Amino acid sequence: MKQVHLYYGEEDFLIDEEIKKLRQKIIKPSFETMNFERLDGGAEDVISKIISFVGTPSMLGGERLLVVENAYFLKEKGKDEEMKELEEFLRGMPDDITVVFSSWGPVDKRMKMYKLIADLGEAREFKSFAEWEQEKLLSWIVDRVKGEGKTIGSHAARLLTEISGNNLRALYSEIQKLVTYIGEKQSIEEQDVKALASSFGIGVFSLIGALRNKNIKSALRSVSMLLGNREEPVMLLAFLASQYRMMLEVKSLTSQGREYHEIAGILRASPYFVRKCGEGAENFSLVELVQDMELLHNADLKLKKGSPGDLTFELLVTELCGVK
Repeated sequence: MKQVHLYYGEEDFLIDEEIKKLRQKIIKPSFETMNFERLDGGAEDVISKIISFVGTPSMLGGERLLVVENAYFLKEKGKDEEMKELEEFLRGMPDDITVVFSSWGPVDKRMKMYKLIADLGEAREFKSFAEWEQEKLLSWIVDRVKGEGKTIGSHAARLLTEISGNNLRALYSEIQKLVTYIGEKQSIEEQDVKALASSFGIGVFSLIGALRNKNIKSALRSVSMLLGNREEPVMLLAFLASQYRMMLEVKSLTSQGREYHEIAGILRASPYFVRKCGEGAENFSLVELVQDMELLHNADLKLKKGSPGDLTFELLVTELCGVK
């Protein structure tokens, strides 16, 4: 088995799952405390901590696993001396050590450290399902529900994506809620999705309407209601990202002279949804939508780094309404 791994990409849920599988395969439960370590890759002393973990033999023996999250040297140049030290460490690791570098979002493939890790082990990108991969996303939902011992109808699965977007962590959270909600029933149906998501659905569609009109007062009122109902900021962000991504794609294609029915075929999306996104995109330029996607990405990174969810989301909404 390879000793060095790099897992990166926008779908952090799949990254976490892959690390969990590796952890279960390598570490014996009774050795968990001594043989597993997770480090913040953004810390200034992260390299010395990596080397310290490797250089300190386990009192219990057995294989060890080190996970380094969001290592800065995969996105920006590190100090030459430290990078040389890390390179020597990776090339000469003991056989009982496995190291995983994880990165939420893209990495710079031109960086020397990326090339080294890819050469010594593996570098895998975990992507979200694109808007035109709806059938794959629906299959993923069906498989996840099956894993929970239930089934879900195709219409219910499609409705779930329309409400929750295509962020897998948010979708999995909703699946777990639905499984609990239906109790002894075997199958999740449309009415179950609607019943559980009614307050969320009303709130988020009110929010996206306010954002499309750049109405900051209405947008903040919707955000306050949603957060007051204890909706997860990461789930709200996933929904907004899905909506803005579709508006950007529809805007781009309509600027090329494409009609809505044609765009629906290209994106494999509902014609009604495409038209609504197209109408919403009329209040934005292509440049604005690209900038808004960047704002959403930055907010996602802040949440993953532990920034307060409510404050981060409220600030994002004001920026999306054009208030800098």
